[in-house]
Amino acid sequence: MGKTMTPSKMTDGQIGRILELLGAKLRKHQESLPCHLVQVALGQPAFSQKLLQAVADQVAETQRYMKVRIVSVKPGRSRQEAINALRVDTRHTDIDAHILSTMPESPGGEVLVYFFYLFGAASNEGLEQEYANRGLFPVDPVTLAASHEECFGFPDDHYSIKTVWREVDGRMSWATFYRLDDPNSVWHRSPHIAIHSSHQGVWGDGWYAGVSIDRS
Repeated sequence: MGKTMTPSKMTDGQIGRILELLGAKLRKHQESLPCHLVQVALGQPAFSQKLLQAVADQVAETQRYMKVRIVSVKPGRSRQEAINALRVDTRHTDIDAHILSTMPESPGGEVLVYFFYLFGAASNEGLEQEYANRGLFPVDPVTLAASHEECFGFPDDHYSIKTVWREVDGRMSWATFYRLDDPNSVWHRSPHIAIHSSHQGVWGDGWYAGVSIDRS
């Protein structure tokens, strides 16, 4: 089960962090910014408004391609129970039994899950870096499955929603939940599940799910 998180206001700590990042960038390029021109810019009535707008634009871009949801997971739920709870037609599941048996389990309870959209291709290491850049770690598949119980395909049912994990041999495995987007197929819009291991290590466009590094 899951519910969309209600956003809260920006914190004083975040304001301080923005100023810290801006100050570091300005100091790095200090020699390339003439003092007299900076002074003129500071005197412009719209100067601070433009800085605010730049921050607001970045936040809006992030919001467009990141969703947050509170997911409730039944404590002790097994991997197979998580799959069964979705009631997906077995003809629409492509699951490697060995990978299913080794995939991470959920601690249960309420979990704050972040969904972000990845553009373009990424290697295994590149995908891990995409998570790290957002302060995230891949969510366990049991929790991701639970997020689909009310609304299969959240946050965007036209794309796959995926999570990944490393096997003991270093390979990357994955679990994907998606709706088939093929108007020519009798299974168009039907829920599908795939759980496998990647040998190529190339990840493409789509939604990926994670939890805060602090929680993981």
